[in-house]
Amino acid sequence: MHHHFSRNLKVRGLIESSSPSLVVELGTGGGENTEQLALLSDKVGFDLIAIDVILPVSEYKHPKLRWLQGVSYVELGKMGDASVDFCVLDTDHNYWTLKKELEELRRVMTTGGIVAIHDTESYKNDNGYMPSGYGQTGVDYPMEVMKRETRPYADAINDTIGDWEVVAKTKASCGAIALQK
Repeated sequence: MHHHFSRNLKVRGLIESSSPSLVVELGTGGGENTEQLALLSDKVGFDLIAIDVILPVSEYKHPKLRWLQGVSYVELGKMGDASVDFCVLDTDHNYWTLKKELEELRRVMTTGGIVAIHDTESYKNDNGYMPSGYGQTGVDYPMEVMKRETRPYADAINDTIGDWEVVAKTKASCGAIALQK
């Protein structure tokens, strides 16, 4: 998702214009995007929670950044209603997981909150699985359930967003979309 920070989807501009109090990053990879978000938090003033199944994904430290190890939708389930203003989502690339994440995000996002989702083109008609690391979380990750799901990744967005508005979209760099509640 770090390729969408200043170009393509322009996550930086979306964050600056929405002035969030709390940004959550789901799926941190190597931490490149997390570092960009943390530095932006100095300017905008938001707190940042970065969630991934494998930690430490980065040795990066910042006073406004809190790293959490866990499964995205499980950790979102622990957050209060309407507590998240902006979410960057780049986790497991399958219908089942994305649908669970978007259902939880519908609850935790503030009105006007934005979710930026990566890989909307590269997995548009696919179901991807990234099982490595899930055993480290202590959560029973339902790989067999996910494998039985035949609907593609993109359908989870269409099936879940309802009345959310598309505020930005790009096909560049594997595709990304920004949805506003």
